[in-house]
Amino acid sequence: MAHDVFISHASQDKPIADSACAALERNGIRCWIAPRDVQPGRSFAGEITRAIEASKAMVLIFSAHTNNSEQVLREVQLAVNAHLHVLQFRIEEVSANDDLKYYLSTPHWLDAQTPPLKAHLDRLVKAIKALLPAAGESSPVPQTNISSPVPQSTTPSSPSFSGPTRRSSMKPIMVAAIGGIVICAALATTVMWYLSHGHQWTTTASVTEAAPVSPTATPQAVVHAAPSASAEITRGLAPTPSAAVGEGASSATPRSASAPAETLHTELPPSTYPVASPMARNPPAAVRNPTPLVRNSKEAIPHFESGSTRLKKGDLDGALTDFDQGLELDPGDAKAYVFRGTVKNKRGDLEGALVDYNKAIEFGAPSVAALAHAGLGDVYRGQEKYQAAISEYNRAIDITPQSAAIYSSRGIAKLLQGDTHGALEDHSKAVELEPRSASALENLAGFYVQTRRWTEALTTIRKAIDIDPAHQTYGNVLIWVVESHRDATTADRDLGEYLIKSGPRKSDDWTGFIADFLVGKVSAKDFMDSKNSFVGSNRRRRCQTWYFAGMKSLAEKDKNRAIEYLHQAVSSDLTGALESRLARAELQFLGK
Repeated sequence: MAHDVFISHASQDKPIADSACAALERNGIRCWIAPRDVQPGRSFAGEITRAIEASKAMVLIFSAHTNNSEQVLREVQLAVNAHLHVLQFRIEEVSANDDLKYYLSTPHWLDAQTPPLKAHLDRLVKAIKALLPAAGESSPVPQTNISSPVPQSTTPSSPSFSGPTRRSSMKPIMVAAIGGIVICAALATTVMWYLSHGHQWTTTASVTEAAPVSPTATPQAVVHAAPSASAEITRGLAPTPSAAVGEGASSATPRSASAPAETLHTELPPSTYPVASPMARNPPAAVRNPTPLVRNSKEAIPHFESGSTRLKKGDLDGALTDFDQGLELDPGDAKAYVFRGTVKNKRGDLEGALVDYNKAIEFGAPSVAALAHAGLGDVYRGQEKYQAAISEYNRAIDITPQSAAIYSSRGIAKLLQGDTHGALEDHSKAVELEPRSASALENLAGFYVQTRRWTEALTTIRKAIDIDPAHQTYGNVLIWVVESHRDATTADRDLGEYLIKSGPRKSDDWTGFIADFLVGKVSAKDFMDSKNSFVGSNRRRRCQTWYFAGMKSLAEKDKNRAIEYLHQAVSSDLTGALESRLARAELQFLGK
């Protein structure tokens, strides 16, 4: 659609943006606004870039939310690079953050701080009409501010979890369902979901990134061969090969029986790649000094594949070495940064994980950026910065609104923050999105256990077992936890009967080892031996050891020892593993 004005807004300010769009279009000024004008099946990033470059002016709906929006920052950067007039429609009395000030450095204020909104919309229309005749000039970019309060009747409410936000109109890039019922933390589970669904690194013919592109250059179209069905990471969507490698490419495109052999994806020039947030963000330097990356992708891929395999097996040290070596060869592979960030997070190197996740946001396509934002949320959650974690999960959900795993993660953070209602809403949403996901059901069951809703917990755990029988041993361990609160004898009997039916335990069966301990087949001394072959340096298993030892002590009426062990479970895990959360909830109930 031909248009004159691009309307940039944070998702929370969509009602005001829609009002501004309606006012302009009633007066014959054609507008482009997301999500309305995003073409189905096309790259969201490419659509934004093309829409801005085809515009004559930008209207920036400015509020406190604007300062926190990575997407708005990228759009303003693109507008300045394209020499557009940028007119600020201020709905709150707030100052721009340092990043936005760099681009909006010469504002002209038009004070409009009193209601009604309609009066300010009329002034907006007049201002845009005045700007459009001169829009083709190449003079310095003028910026205008129209400050407007938000009338009570039009103040946007908090983002709803039941409907799409601004970026949620994109085609879903990835459904981050989780394959295993005992895998910890949302980002880690999302990465493990990649691994369990046959994920492989691929590469294009080029192994060296092109020379820096001028900030005003037009994005170049690159044609890639369509991926095979075995490489798909989502139900109904096929990822682009670039997204698999982590290049700054577009998001996934819908799969269909009549899809062509090749699919066109638009890549942004280096100056418009997503900017890292919060600690690695530095857009001004990136614009002034674009640095080409030497990308030896073919040589790096074996290291990435080996790292993925080792991560899947729990060999964190080996995985870290592989990803380090791979990223030395190809420092621009965004997804490798996500994987290495996950390894660092699981090893307890939270600061290192933060750096890697921000790198992934800097270089990655939207699907990879969503993983990275979820990873940042996991790190902040591990640091007990729950509001910061929720903000990162919000960003991830904006990009991938159909991701059950990220809703589960946000639900975990909300419960830790004390928002029981919000947590239940998010866990229920995850199950709604992925009703056949054992992991989403497990997280919902975890919520019920934490809030001591035993009947709902048992029902949900049994549903998860029915969906994913391969993990039924751990499900029966969780059933023991629930039943032990009611009747320890019944709990032992039921778990014992399950173990008899399932046959002898394999030597490498960790969850079977836990079950044997709970019913008395393994002694407490052997179970808690830090040198046993199961635990080693695996922090998640160490957390599980303390938690189940604590619950066994509680079932045996040894409250003091149970409290000691449960405290150890909480302190031994920084990633928010299920057992750590259950231990925390148990201690809260015990008043300890």
